[in-house]
Amino acid sequence: MLTTKHPKSTFTYQNFDIEYHGFGVLNAKKIYYINLKIHNTKNHRIVFKSILIDSNAQFIKELKGSINSKSSYNGLFRIYNGDENSFVNKKGNIIKINFPYKIDENTKFKNIKKYKENLITICLKDKWGFIDKKGNLVIEAKYDNAYDFNEGLARVELNGKCGFIDKKGEIAIDTKYNKTKDFFQGMAAVEIDNKWGFIDKKGNLVIEAKYDFIDGLDDDLAFFDIQGASKIGLYLILNKENIVSYFHDGLASILINKKFGFIDKNEKLIIKAQYDEVGHFNKGFAKVKQSDKWGLIDKKGKIIVKIKYDQIIILDNNLILAIKDKIVNMINLKIKKTIKINVLKYINFDC
Repeated sequence: MLTTKHPKSTFTYQNFDIEYHGFGVLNAKKIYYINLKIHNTKNHRIVFKSILIDSNAQFIKELKGSINSKSSYNGLFRIYNGDENSFVNKKGNIIKINFPYKIDENTKFKNIKKYKENLITICLKDKWGFIDKKGNLVIEAKYDNAYDFNEGLARVELNGKCGFIDKKGEIAIDTKYNKTKDFFQGMAAVEIDNKWGFIDKKGNLVIEAKYDFIDGLDDDLAFFDIQGASKIGLYLILNKENIVSYFHDGLASILINKKFGFIDKNEKLIIKAQYDEVGHFNKGFAKVKQSDKWGLIDKKGKIIVKIKYDQIIILDNNLILAIKDKIVNMINLKIKKTIKINVLKYINFDC
């Protein structure tokens, strides 16, 4: 499932160029956010703001910075506002957390990754390990590289090979693969003899390693923007045919004859390969693209939202945001109600 980054949607208001910079859920059915990048063309200043709204598109508050719901700590979401310790809780309030960046006065980390599943990935003297939130080293820094925990297991690299460890630091799956990707819904992608397949948490190969590429979660190689700035991602979608994605809601996208469809875990084609691009299934729906426009389908392939929007974001089971001609529409699928959101009403132009 090679998905694009969201296409940039920019519009102009007086001296300001305003760009939709991301969307997401803070609190299901209660609080949603719209990230904005605001460029004052008069003084050449750029600021980032997050507008919080409820399920009826009513304004709640404005926050300075951009919220990233994929970077979280104990239910809090990171907000990029110049303070690396700032997070947002599910009520939309800023919370400050002082993360440890050293074990003691004499031991400083060379690098540190994000906090995930109660552990932080750190680099100490060119080797990687894990600390807890108090800064205690709980998994020895002995790996050539290590990645964040997902579903109780973390990817590690040792002597040029990759495998997985558990939270006790013990090898759960031998370091024998050339490349691996994170576990998701009980499966992880692995590369064997230059082909990709899936293993389960016991290391059993559950889907044969026969694909040229598997689109992983948050894998920068799989993303490219609308201008094709990432040559690797652009090359993959233009030149490789044998590509499959991770499974979401039991289905994975697959590329056949330069068109995307969906297969189940038995690799049976469930939804015909007919789309130019697709997103993964989420809450029972997936966004699909044809002729440069996006719509929404269900797991039977039925079109739920017409393919006519510039961008679609699935928020909750019955709630989506759909952008058309720079206007954000909040669509409630259950009651078939659409609300147009005028973000200009909510922005404080103090920049």
